[in-house]
Amino acid sequence: VCTVVMVRAQGTDTTTIVVTITPSATEGGTPSVDKSSVTLNKGQNQQVEWTCEGGCDFTVDFSHPGGSPFSHNSFSGTKANPHAISGPPNKVGTFKYSVTANGGTLDPQIIVH
Repeated sequence: VCTVVMVRAQGTDTTTIVVTITPSATEGGTPSVDKSSVTLNKGQNQQVEWTCEGGCDFTVDFSHPGGSPFSHNSFSGTKANPHAISGPPNKVGTFKYSVTANGGTLDPQIIVH
């Protein structure tokens, strides 16, 4: 199931692709995401929102070679605010990133055309 949300931002349409993180039930276990790969088009005002199912502390980190396609290298959410939004990408390519939740890590990717 792919969730796409249209949001108004300063008079322009922004497409937000939601990636849902599900932490492992065991501490240190590998979390999962509902989209292991997300494709964005630079210049089409698209962004990613990471959210944690049921609320959890999580981090999204673009420390892999190639860095981040966004203006920031890391994003985080908390149990109280389990959402993090990227903003539009500023470069093209394939970008691996790490999602850490409940002590476990997973490495999905974002592809920007």
